[in-house]
Amino acid sequence: MDSLTERIVDVLRDVDLVVDLPDGTDADHPDLVVRIPTSHGESELWIDVKDRSTPIGLAEIHSWETEVPRPYVLAVPYVSPEQGRRYRAAGIQYVDSGGNAYLSQPGYYLHVEGRRPTVHGRPRRRGKRPSTNAAGLRVVFVLLVSPRTAAMPYERIATLAQVSKGSATNAMDDLRDLGFLVGDRSDRRIVDVARLRRSWVDNFARDLLPRLEQTEVAGPDPSWWATSPLAPRDGVVGGGTALAHLGAPLRPERTVVYGEPPWREARRVGRLSRDGAPNVILRERFWSPELRPDDRFVPSLLAYADGLASDDPREVEVARAAFSQDVNDDVHHG
Repeated sequence: MDSLTERIVDVLRDVDLVVDLPDGTDADHPDLVVRIPTSHGESELWIDVKDRSTPIGLAEIHSWETEVPRPYVLAVPYVSPEQGRRYRAAGIQYVDSGGNAYLSQPGYYLHVEGRRPTVHGRPRRRGKRPSTNAAGLRVVFVLLVSPRTAAMPYERIATLAQVSKGSATNAMDDLRDLGFLVGDRSDRRIVDVARLRRSWVDNFARDLLPRLEQTEVAGPDPSWWATSPLAPRDGVVGGGTALAHLGAPLRPERTVVYGEPPWREARRVGRLSRDGAPNVILRERFWSPELRPDDRFVPSLLAYADGLASDDPREVEVARAAFSQDVNDDVHHG
């Protein structure tokens, strides 16, 4: 048993839970099983131990979750308070080496955070791949939103993604190495789109969103933003408001507006203020308005990513459902 698995066993036993070590080692057996006393009797949860330093993305968890035949707990070296908030909003139970945990069953509830890890994860690789770092994610976004751009000169792709030509070239070369980009020059095209979309949504919350400038202010409710006089060049609506526009069964309480900091026109048109309860997130746009010059709402891919990164459990739930259906459609039609 490796050090992380040993530590997870100790953490769970420290809170008086029974942990079993299955004899099987194939994919049909869990790494560990924890037995929890619930109001309906003892419940067994499978534990999947992930020894890695990078957080597990929600889209990745959703894909993995469909393969797990029973309730599960994610065990990792460390779950930060921010990551824990996202996991809890998505209904994901977890435990880490420091003792941070979230277990929620009928008649049983455990929530611990603020502890430091005692085991550090094994990095997946040294550094981020050029297509999954912050600049590369901008490039991949452009390619997924407008597939025709794959055949454009790298200078043009860089302009649309608002990155350097070198970053665009590195990202495109990496996509080719990974098997997502095929063809030469004018015949270049993206393949395996569903898998690339899942990868992008995972990496958005982890590697791109934290690098975008943003601020929270008070302003009109989401219904106003859906029909606001704000020009698309000055602000594009995302978040739950965009999900609702796509038909999701959601009445959002906040709106994300993507634009160019300091968002002067959005502030003026929406009469935004720092006074009052913040219900508008002004967030840096990471693509050129030329990509989709007439769109009032962000592309569906970003609406799903916004929802999955939200701390509103309702947005997370509808985003997961809509994104899963969208990806399944991609696979079916692909």
